[in-house]
Amino acid sequence: MGNSNFYSKSNGTKIVEAINIGGKYVDKEVFTQKIITATTTSVFAASFITFIILLLG
Repeated sequence: MGNSNFYSKSNGTKIVEAINIGGKYVDKEVFTQKIITATTTSVFAASFITFIILLLG
């Protein structure tokens, strides 16, 4: 990798944005990633099922 510059964020202060869901605080970034993953999976499943229906129909 030659002259690549690497740095660590461990020395900096991390600000965690939390969302209160049902009395539990959840990290906003983790929650957002889970929503994106669930949405993407649902769209893929719906597309795949539609493809199978059209293929067999």
